[in-house]
Amino acid sequence: MKACLLNSFFAIILSSPAISLFAQTITTVNPDSAYQGQQYLTVNISGTNLNFNQGTSVIVWIKQANDSILAYTSHITSPNSAVIEFNFSLSTTIGFYDLYCFYAPASQTTVLPDGFKILAAPPPPDVPVLISPSANATLNNSVVSFNWNTSLNAIRYELIVDDDISFASPVIHQLNLQTSNYNNPNLSFINGLYYWKIRAINISEVASNWSDVNLFTINALTQLVAINPNTGYAGQTNLDVNISGANTHFVQGSGTYDFLF
Repeated sequence: MKACLLNSFFAIILSSPAISLFAQTITTVNPDSAYQGQQYLTVNISGTNLNFNQGTSVIVWIKQANDSILAYTSHITSPNSAVIEFNFSLSTTIGFYDLYCFYAPASQTTVLPDGFKILAAPPPPDVPVLISPSANATLNNSVVSFNWNTSLNAIRYELIVDDDISFASPVIHQLNLQTSNYNNPNLSFINGLYYWKIRAINISEVASNWSDVNLFTINALTQLVAINPNTGYAGQTNLDVNISGANTHFVQGSGTYDFLF
């Protein structure tokens, strides 16, 4: 009789859909926190017995009381791991959130209580201080290197350079500079007057005020430095000659130039 009861007990456990000897669990969330306003945050989740199929997707969201935030994309990387991405607004409620994972092919929902935390947005970055070109500088080189100080709480910088104080049609507009300098050796400035400014942006996409505006003048000497071939015969026609120079500002696709010996 006892053996019969034990067999019946184990039969009920193994056949019951509400009880699993191999429970799906989320064990790791990395990173497990974000700031208010943070954008494009990549989060790696992993667990046990998740039984994901690569090439499919999983729906992940975090929830605190009535606040739910859905990951905007996901990518399964192994049977027990996935990579997801979140965007957070500046108004996102701070505190701990339960992390939910729904895998449609298996109709399974896995929850990690207090698995994610939203942190208060950090203060705006300090306003950058321009270093070079300094105010009213005159440069005799048409390739310019821009430098400024590193701002506290900044993760990137926005740089604008224009030949007009309105900055309406920038010569340079870089939105995502990761360091406190910028140099493009393939960009040559035509002689003239220019203005530049920069601002810093923190991890919550909060920007500092714009820096002061520095103006600088390019006064670079135009010269030819190489001619190839540099000889020709009397009476020779249709001779192709390659010339190169410094600060010539030739434009590809433009019209013919006149050259005199």
